[in-house]
Amino acid sequence: MLIGAGAIYQSVATGQDARKYPPPGKMVDVGGFKMHLNCTGEGSPTLVLDAGLHFGSFGWSNVPQEIAKFTRVCTFDRAGVGWSEASPAGRGINQVNKELHDLLTNAGEQKPFILAGHSIGGFYAQNYANDYADEVAGVVLIDASHGEQITSDPPPIKLARYAKTTAPIGIFRRMSRASPDDSHEIKERKALQSSTKHLYATADEIFAVEENSRILREKPMQLNDKPLIVLTRSLKTQPDDTEEDLRANENWKEMQKKFGAPFDKQQTHLRRKSRSRYSKR
Repeated sequence: MLIGAGAIYQSVATGQDARKYPPPGKMVDVGGFKMHLNCTGEGSPTLVLDAGLHFGSFGWSNVPQEIAKFTRVCTFDRAGVGWSEASPAGRGINQVNKELHDLLTNAGEQKPFILAGHSIGGFYAQNYANDYADEVAGVVLIDASHGEQITSDPPPIKLARYAKTTAPIGIFRRMSRASPDDSHEIKERKALQSSTKHLYATADEIFAVEENSRILREKPMQLNDKPLIVLTRSLKTQPDDTEEDLRANENWKEMQKKFGAPFDKQQTHLRRKSRSRYSKR
C-alpha cells in the first residue's frame, strides 16, 4: 500500500510540475524523442552551455542572459534531464554528443560553436570537440571532469542505484521538496530534479562514467590551434578535511593542469569556490 501510494504521489506531483513549470525554450525532435533547447542573443560563434550532473538548462541561473548581451548563447537539457524527454539509447559519451549534434542541427543553429562544459558537461565537451571538430571554434572547461578522475574519485554508484529505486515512488521528491519560502527558481529546479525520468537519466550518466572515462583516456581532446580556457575552483582547505580529502584535492588540481598542457600559450586559469567534482552542489 505504501509503495502504491508513493507511486501515485510521484505521478500526480510530476503532472502538476509539468503544468506549473513549462519549458522556457523549444522542444526539438532529435529522432524519436524531443530535447529542450533555449537560445537567446545574436552573434557568432554561438556559445553552448553543457551543465553538470543532475543539472540542466535551469542550472545556469543568470549566466545566459549576461552572455546574450554580446553573442548568441544556447542552454539545453541532455536526454531525460530537465524538460527533455528520455532517450531510448544508453548514456555512452558518443551517443550523448550525437544527440547534442542532432539537437543543434535540427534546431537550425549556426556553426561554429564554442562549447562550455561544467563538471560532467565538460567531460562531454572534450569528446564533442573530437567527434565534431569542424563545428567547434573553442572550448571552455568549467571545473570539468577528467578522464583520469575515476582513479581517485569514483562515481557515486550507490547513490545512482538509490535514485533508480526511490524515484518512481516519490521518496527522493519527498526528501528534496522545496519550502514555501524558496524562490521560484529554486522551486522549479527541485521540481524538475524530482521527476522519475530526470533521476533515471542522472543515474544512467553515473553508470556510464567508467566506460566514458576510458574513451577519453584513449582519445584525449585535441584542439590544435583552437583556444581553450580552463576555470578551476579554489579548493581551499577546510578545518574538517581528512587526509583523503586533501589527497583528492591535490589530485583534482593536477588533473585540471593536464587540460592545459598542450595549450600553454592559449590557456587561462581562473579560480572560484566550489566543492563538486562531478556536479554543482
